[in-house]
Amino acid sequence: MGILGASHFGVFSYLANASYLRGLIVEIGPLGPLLFVALFSTFEAFGVPGLAFVGTASLIWPLWLAILLSWAGGVSAAILGFAFARTIGREWVQRRIPPQFHRYDEQLARRGLISVISARLVFFMAPPVHWMFGLSSVGWPAYLIGSALGLLPGIALVSIGGKSLFGYLRSQSPLAWIAVGMAGAALMVSSRRLRQVRAA
Repeated sequence: MGILGASHFGVFSYLANASYLRGLIVEIGPLGPLLFVALFSTFEAFGVPGLAFVGTASLIWPLWLAILLSWAGGVSAAILGFAFARTIGREWVQRRIPPQFHRYDEQLARRGLISVISARLVFFMAPPVHWMFGLSSVGWPAYLIGSALGLLPGIALVSIGGKSLFGYLRSQSPLAWIAVGMAGAALMVSSRRLRQVRAA
């Protein structure tokens, strides 16, 4: 859904204009990287696709700096989303997390660091992962270290392939993404139905 929304609102077209983005960062000056990290952490924590920020960084800065800034933004977003779910947004998040999640809370807490790293490697920067761990019994140290370690490989890969990735995404029509989404939804429904049949 995040990719569909980004495509609809022209995010990929905007990202493709690397010269404009580079000029904007130069105009801001030394505060440009700090502003990038602040925007990344704030918006991604509440649903804006993190890939948009990682891709933007790869189009503006040298690879090593793009990875560093994207990593800082991703970890900051993970912390913000976690803190939001654990404090002021707890009730809001609980309505959006499946009730079945609570069955696994004890296991998550017992294997805190490994659980966080595994979730990050599989689901990357998905905001529901921030929220899920915020509701869990996983402690701050395990969550912070696990997120920092688990996000780095994905951010590095996306940054390295950033230009070609966003060129490809920009070349796809909205209908193509709708078809992909429908296929994914059909696969999920079929899988759920199969589990119900097996259970019966």
